[in-house]
Amino acid sequence: MNFPSLKDTITLVSGYPRSGTSTMMRMLYLGGITPVAHEDTLSGDTSDRIHGLFCPDGYFELKGIGRTLAEKDLTWMNGRVLKIVTPYIRHLPAHRPELKFKAIFMERDINEIIASLMVMRTVYEENPGESVKYGIDFLRLWNIPTHVVKYRDLVQYPKSVAIGVADFLECDMDIDKMAMAINKDPRKGINKYIKENKSRIITFINGKTDEIFVDKVPKKEDLKVCSQE
Repeated sequence: MNFPSLKDTITLVSGYPRSGTSTMMRMLYLGGITPVAHEDTLSGDTSDRIHGLFCPDGYFELKGIGRTLAEKDLTWMNGRVLKIVTPYIRHLPAHRPELKFKAIFMERDINEIIASLMVMRTVYEENPGESVKYGIDFLRLWNIPTHVVKYRDLVQYPKSVAIGVADFLECDMDIDKMAMAINKDPRKGINKYIKENKSRIITFINGKTDEIFVDKVPKKEDLKVCSQE
C-alpha cells in the first residue's frame, strides 16, 4: 500500500535486539507498509531455528544491512520500513541530503532484554544501555523525527500503540489489523527451546514478570556473539 505522507521517506524501526523491534515491524507490515527485508524473515518459517522459535511471526530483517546501506542509491527504500537495531545504527547514512527518515524507537527494560538474549544464547558486542543511548543520540543528532514506544505498552495496549504510530506517520492505517501483530501465544517458542537449554531466567511476557525454572546457565562458549558489522 502506498501512503502519500511516506512516499519520500524511509521509516525506521530501531531499539536494542529483543526490545520489540520485530513485533513493531510486523505491526507496520500489517498496516500496509512494505518492509525492506529478506523474504525468509517475514515469517517464522526460516532456516534460522532460533529466530523461528523466538519470532514465530517473522523478524523482518535485511541481512548484511551495513553493506546495503553503503550503496550509492537508497531512494528505492522510500515509502518502506527498515529495521535497524542500535548495534548497527551507525551504518545509517543519515548525512545524505537526498534521504529523509522517520523513526520508531522501541524501549524495554534492560534486564528483560538481557534475560531474553540469554534464553536465546545470543549476546552483542555492545553494552545494551550504552547502545540504546547511542541510538537515541544518533537520531537526535541528525534531527530524525522519532516516536518512542515502550515494549510493555506494545504487548498490553497494541491498539493504542497502533493509533499513536499511525498518527506519527500521518497515515490512514488499519488499526485493528495492526493490533493483530501481538503474538497471542508468546510462550510457544520459548517453552519449546528451554526444554533443551537449561537455565533459570526472569522474563517479561504479556505484561507479567515470570520466572522460567530450568537446570543450568548457558556456558560462554555456547553463546552466539553478534558483531557490529
